[in-house]
Amino acid sequence: MPCVEGRTAPCREPDTAGANLAMTIPPMSGRLCSWALVLLAVFALAACGGERYPLLSPIQQARDYGYSEEALGGDRYIVSYVGPSRLSSSAPATRDRDAEAARIQALDLAIWRAALLAESAGFAGFRVTSQSSNVEQAAQPVYFDSQFNAPFGGNVGPAGTIRPPSVGTTTPQSYPATPYSRLQGRASIDVLLLRNPGPNDILADELIQQLRRKYPEAEKG
Repeated sequence: MPCVEGRTAPCREPDTAGANLAMTIPPMSGRLCSWALVLLAVFALAACGGERYPLLSPIQQARDYGYSEEALGGDRYIVSYVGPSRLSSSAPATRDRDAEAARIQALDLAIWRAALLAESAGFAGFRVTSQSSNVEQAAQPVYFDSQFNAPFGGNVGPAGTIRPPSVGTTTPQSYPATPYSRLQGRASIDVLLLRNPGPNDILADELIQQLRRKYPEAEKG
């Protein structure tokens, strides 16, 4: 409103400092805007991710990882463990090293659960009568925006390429296949619970203490 002399209220000119300041702030570049959107998405996922369960949790609770067991009768059980999914490189040496770590972790936690099962039932130890372990591996899809800026999850195109979205173009562009692999270790053991374990059997209490030292965060949320 223009300033008019003679009004009862003091006459003041409008404050244009805020408007001038806004005009001096340059708009975000396309690259910065892309990364800003990525960060917002990450924070939103973190806020909505819900409770994080310990590694040593029932799979019915943690859902994506955890242990399960089946009673076979006669103090015999099948104990299984599915490890959390982990991201690794597609480079063979790195992927193989990470896959072996995932396999060992799954086997350790299956044996740990067997020891807890024996201890809770009043058994001093147990014997592993058979075991199996493996790692599931899958390519982790990624793609980039039209300026090859920030990575986003996407679909694998033909011939092992990654198909990014077509931003401002009519034809999607293809880039080399993903440099990432997703790994998930799995293990299953058949155990016989023992009240008087022999020299070649596993003592439940000793094994529990050993694995607590190896995986100090496994029982923490």
